[in-house]
Amino acid sequence: MPVPSAYRCEVINSDRDQTEAIDILRGHVGDTEIIGVSRPQGGWGNLSIKIDTAIGSFIVTKCTARTEADVRDMADLLIDLESFDFPSPRLVPHRDGRVVSEWRDFPALVKRFIVGTTPKGIVENDPSEFGEIVARLHLATDGHEIQRPHEFGRKAFPDAKPLAASDPVAAWLMTMHDRIESAIDLTLPTGLVHGDLTVDNLVRSPGGSLSIIDFEEMCRETLLFDLGMIVFTLAEADQWSDDLESSAVVGYESVRRLTTAEKEAVPLFVSYAATAIAFVRYRERRIHGGTRVAEGAWTVPQRIADAAWVRFAGS
Repeated sequence: MPVPSAYRCEVINSDRDQTEAIDILRGHVGDTEIIGVSRPQGGWGNLSIKIDTAIGSFIVTKCTARTEADVRDMADLLIDLESFDFPSPRLVPHRDGRVVSEWRDFPALVKRFIVGTTPKGIVENDPSEFGEIVARLHLATDGHEIQRPHEFGRKAFPDAKPLAASDPVAAWLMTMHDRIESAIDLTLPTGLVHGDLTVDNLVRSPGGSLSIIDFEEMCRETLLFDLGMIVFTLAEADQWSDDLESSAVVGYESVRRLTTAEKEAVPLFVSYAATAIAFVRYRERRIHGGTRVAEGAWTVPQRIADAAWVRFAGS
């Protein structure tokens, strides 16, 4: 029986990648028996390899999509989250004490593998639990000074503008861009957010606890973005509803109280997060010409974004 995993894994095709990943791992954990090597599916930029050993399973990641400074920021964040006992990946430092290694001129990280499955939908899950873990994340990251903008946030939406005259999806994205830009209250609390709280970045352990993984999109944003994203994530698996949103807010407020202005803006940020997912999928498929996203993968996010916008705007 395969071990349940937070990642869907496939066999490594490159002997060179496999050998190099094992060498890096041994620099962190010492010479240990290698039991198996596989590659987690998903992830558009970095190369991650899962290595099963006699002393446990690890993920070795070559960070090709981020600068070394970004990777060091992420490493610092993961170390801080561990100090808060927040359920997130645990870094394994090199035996010489450094956290970031080098893999063929790219920064690399070694993390312990988190065993679990991705939680699907609201039928099996309580939305308040997801709201609670988002608020715990925001408390744990309070004070971090990372200023990096969101890779696929509203400031990136104009990438679709050149296609807006001929492509209705691009035209919709620009309409949503204008709506969101005009509606966001810039006085709402901001801080470090995860930025990509989709279901693939959540792990349910065999014991039932919930963890958050993949902090590569961490950035400075309105804190409500993460809450909006978690509501969207659950809604994409089922359907968006006022009850789903309300339950997530209740869970969030069990840890961090929302201001009146924040409560009123939650539907806006559900719409914003859904639009961001529609945009990043559209950009990958129709702007970059990639094949990792299926044609039309933005349709459900569009529907959720429109429904949440109507609730926010009251029209």
